[in-house]
Amino acid sequence: MRGLQAVGKVVSPAKKQSLANGMPLKRLNNHVPQPNQIMHPFLGLTQTELGLLCCTECEPRIRSGKQIIPAMVRDPMKDQTEYTHAKLQFPLLTNISAWVKDHAMYQYSSEKQLVSAATLPAFKAAETEIPEAIRAVCQPSAQSIEGIIAAGVVSTEDLFQFLLETYPARAKTILPILLREYQKLPPAELHLEGTLHRALLAFEGQTVDKEDIEVLNRLLDNYSTEFGRRYEQVLDATVLQQLLRFYISGSALTNSRTTLQFLLKRGVCPIPEVLDAYFLLLEKAISVKSQPDLQARRLAKMACIAGCAPILKHTITATMLRVLTGCAAHTGEILHLVELAAGMPSCKEVLQENAVQLVNAVSSFAPSPAVENCTNISLLLQRLEQIYPDGLPKQFVHAASQAYMHNGNWGAAAVIWNRYGVPEGLVEIPVVNIRCRFPGFRQEDRQHLETLLKSK
Repeated sequence: MRGLQAVGKVVSPAKKQSLANGMPLKRLNNHVPQPNQIMHPFLGLTQTELGLLCCTECEPRIRSGKQIIPAMVRDPMKDQTEYTHAKLQFPLLTNISAWVKDHAMYQYSSEKQLVSAATLPAFKAAETEIPEAIRAVCQPSAQSIEGIIAAGVVSTEDLFQFLLETYPARAKTILPILLREYQKLPPAELHLEGTLHRALLAFEGQTVDKEDIEVLNRLLDNYSTEFGRRYEQVLDATVLQQLLRFYISGSALTNSRTTLQFLLKRGVCPIPEVLDAYFLLLEKAISVKSQPDLQARRLAKMACIAGCAPILKHTITATMLRVLTGCAAHTGEILHLVELAAGMPSCKEVLQENAVQLVNAVSSFAPSPAVENCTNISLLLQRLEQIYPDGLPKQFVHAASQAYMHNGNWGAAAVIWNRYGVPEGLVEIPVVNIRCRFPGFRQEDRQHLETLLKSK
């Protein structure tokens, strides 16, 4: 699957992104992706949108028919699946009702109730049995370890758990030795989960590099061989979250994404701290520097969060909302993110921290005309006023005022000022090159705004 394979490297998938220009594939322009082909965790199609889709007779479409929907689309010419931006514009009216029904069924089947990893019982490793004589001479070196193992007085697992617990700062030295010694053991004598738990704990707070990740992956392969099943199916969920932390620390985005998906399949939502770290890694690994093209960058990011819809219904932090806002391409997506955030206990704080990003996003989706951008700003403010019934925070007032003015809507800015006052720190009204004769955009509206600024 081209595109998804581009996210398959350890450190930074964006560096190998095969969709070099990020543009939708023209030969697939008229292909409408099925609901299960859409890779978008916050598309958020409303009942109103779906109802209007069914009632529209002329070019029915969703999200203005723009090619902004990340989807896996079957390419008949190549007989393979392409990961690209698609559009929800239906050439045949007869297929719409079936698509809407499939969408409803897919949404229902995808619903998953998660439990927080914070509520899981702590992993309990077996107590190590190390004789005092061994404790006194045991050192985290290959010579010391090999000599003790050769003596046969303690099990390999007990020895390494003791070393990792006693010398956590030497984990980088111990891990390769651990791998070498475990590879010598027959599968029947492999018992790795407790040792893996100790190793992951030892790496907390340390720098994780590519070599550490490679060694640990080989250990996990041994673990899979031990049980005859993949390690993610056997490991305790608490250990899986530790593994996710480890991969994030090592900037291994693909490994992190895969481990996150395993946790979701187990019905576990990582704690907010881990989710923040994952989204920050996503932002760092797929950046303007590593992938200059905006559309290709968005595709790569959406591939890494495609399965996160259950998480967004369970947890949204300020960091997550900021990163997700940067992935949005339509006002409908921003409004859905606001709706999801509104269901969180700390929703007001989360939204307030992202005031500028949210307002700037909805005010820039349409390069022209400015009227559409201003409509989007108003839609956002209407929803926010329901969340803040006692009045919008000053961050939203200031951001909305600036956005209205940069779009030349002096009248809307005046309404905001009359309701909440002139924003602090505002000293002048920007000059914008927008010509529009609609009420609110005229020169006399600007003059009225200047009067309000002078009289503050």
